[in-house]
Formats: sequence, structure tokens, C-alpha cells
Amino acid sequence: MNSTQHQSDRLVLGSSPQDEAVEELAEEQEWLRVEEVTEDGVRQILWAIGPGTSLTYTEDPVSSNAYIVLVSENREMFKQVLSVIHYELMPVERRALLTSIDEARDSLNRARAVIRAGLGAPDRYDEDFFTRIRDAFASPDKWVREAAVWATAYSPWPQYRPLLEVTKQNDSEEKLRGDAAAVLAGFDSQRVEGI
Repeated sequence: MNSTQHQSDRLVLGSSPQDEAVEELAEEQEWLRVEEVTEDGVRQILWAIGPGTSLTYTEDPVSSNAYIVLVSENREMFKQVLSVIHYELMPVERRALLTSIDEARDSLNRARAVIRAGLGAPDRYDEDFFTRIRDAFASPDKWVREAAVWATAYSPWPQYRPLLEVTKQNDSEEKLRGDAAAVLAGFDSQRVEGI
């Protein structure tokens, strides 16, 4: 067994809730439901899949979407379960997350697409996600800018810090200045420095 931990990105399932589909798959695969917790409006369900392998389902109240994360100490089991997840649950693909921003016809849909892309962005820096979220910071629409601020919280890349600092200091909306300050406080607690 490989002692390296393998972890998927957040695999976005779509609008919350999506727990029934995940429950059905878990029953079919005979995964053991370990716990369900709800804290600060975030609902999570954890399944043990096998030795050193687990799946966490989360309903995210900020984006109003559900996502799952697979973790395994065994590379082969990780690949096998990830394949089953993609086939059975069909998480939103990377390309769809990005094109939904590009193709949004109004501010409300663009804001929804930006926050969903933030949720689905990988933990490691990705230029395509960064560019779209960065561009949303410059939107004349406050809802799109707010979505951009919160989208950065899911994958706190150092490249976001200057955008958040500018928003904190200069945005015309007091609420957005406060939101940016809150996200920056989260960056500080995770020791995310700027570039």
C-alpha cells in the first residue's frame, strides 16, 4: 500500500441537495456511512469506502451547490472509486465550470457561474479559473464582484490577495469591502501570502 494520501479536487455535483444520488451510489457500492454533521449551515456526510479511503459529501450554503471529495491512501483504490464517481454521479466538468462564466447572459447567471467555478477550482493554482474570477472583480455589477470575492475563499491562491486588497480598500459597496476583509482574514489564518 502506498502511504501517500491522494485527494480529489472538490467535485461539484450541482445545486444542493444531491445527497440522494450519493446515498444511492453508496448503498450500491456498500460504503459505510460514518457520520452526518451540520455546522454553520454546512451539511456534511462521510462514508468509509475501504481501508484508508473515504468520501465526504458537502452542501455549500454560499454557492448553493453540493460537492464531494474523495481521499485515499491507496492509489489504485483512489483511481477506481474516482472512475465510479465520474460515471455514476457525473460531477460538473472543468470545461463546463469555465464556459458557464463565459456564456452567462446576465449578471445573476454570471455571479452564480463565478461562485460555482470558485467552488470547483482546484486547490493548486489554475490560470483559466484565476483569469475568469479575476475578471469578475472588475464587473460593474456588485453581485458579480461579490461572487468573485467569495469564489477566492475556496482555493486561496496567493494571486487573489492583491485583488482582495484592492476590493477591501476601494470597492464602492461597503458590504463588499467587508466581505473582502473577511476573506483576507481567512487567507491570513492559512498564512497565504501575496505574490
